[in-house]
Amino acid sequence: MGLFVINFVYYLDMYFHHMNTEFSKSWQYGYKQTVAYAEGRKSQYKKIVVSTKLEQPHMFFLFYTTYDPATYLSQGGTVSGGFEERNNRFDVYEFRTIQWDREIHDGDTLFIGTPGEIPEPAILTIPYMDGSGAIVVSQ
Repeated sequence: MGLFVINFVYYLDMYFHHMNTEFSKSWQYGYKQTVAYAEGRKSQYKKIVVSTKLEQPHMFFLFYTTYDPATYLSQGGTVSGGFEERNNRFDVYEFRTIQWDREIHDGDTLFIGTPGEIPEPAILTIPYMDGSGAIVVSQ
């Protein structure tokens, strides 16, 4: 019985104290904050480019913006294709890879991607719960 109690307490500690911090990357942490940031500023930009290296970001943007599914589908929905596919978009959002050196940085486009794609200094860096960089926002 004592071993069961110790094991159960260990489980609770791992689940409630360690899991969120140590595995926030596995749970795509930071998308909600990123969408809220982008939505609050989308009127300032002609387009917002979101990197597909963020693992299907269009799904999170559709969910957190509560974009109308019928409208999304009437505009073509999600288009499958190669890594350079440029047809996945809705509203001001465009989902594709970011090639920082080849992008036009004129202040009309907001870029959202991974720390490896967008160099510092950034407008905003959203960290994982362990403090490492998760999502970077820049112009």
